[in-house]
Amino acid sequence: MAKYSGPDDYSWLPDNPELGFAHLQRQRYEKLRDYSTRTVADSSYDARSYVNELIAYDEEHQLGILPESNSIPYDEQGFEEFFDFFRSAAEMAATKFLLREARRKNIDAGNTVLLDASARLAIRKFIDAIKTKLDELDIPASKREALFNRLNAFLSEVDRDRTQLEAWYAFAVESARAAKEAGTEFASIQKIIDRICDTVDKAERIVDRLTSPQKRSQIEAPPKRITNQESDLDDELPF
Repeated sequence: MAKYSGPDDYSWLPDNPELGFAHLQRQRYEKLRDYSTRTVADSSYDARSYVNELIAYDEEHQLGILPESNSIPYDEQGFEEFFDFFRSAAEMAATKFLLREARRKNIDAGNTVLLDASARLAIRKFIDAIKTKLDELDIPASKREALFNRLNAFLSEVDRDRTQLEAWYAFAVESARAAKEAGTEFASIQKIIDRICDTVDKAERIVDRLTSPQKRSQIEAPPKRITNQESDLDDELPF
């Protein structure tokens, strides 16, 4: 996220519209509170500017969380009552969006693992073995292609420092559907899938590193190593 550089600059806002609204609301309301010692006329102008800007953002991104611009009262007494409602609605929406983002980050952390070099090597070999078996499997070409696409998506994650598991879970679901069609022919592939699951289960999850008080207070240890993974890999491939 870029750094805030002025009232007419919006490049600092996150690309996510909901998160962008939350950051804009927090920043603009903090500025509005700083203006609280100004004259009544200036304070009214600042409050209207706050309302107009948030409604403009809401309408531009079609969030649909605030009143429409034509509902803003022109008279000061009506605006004061309107502003009390508007301020609460905007703050509540921003809080919900921030909570939603926090929950998403927690889910992402729970589905992200740290793989060491031996684990990456093992998974790559397992994936190659699955691809070989899929080529021999009697299933529709469209289903085979879908499985290959899921595997390739996971393979790209394996090469990252932090490996997200969504692509692997998607492949697991797709392969379960294929197994129903292929029957016993899929058994050898399932054994390789189980080996990848074992490798992933032994890896350290990011959420464990983030939430463990001991790990936060101590120097981080190297990621877990999966012992003897490479040496016995060829012996354990089920073909």
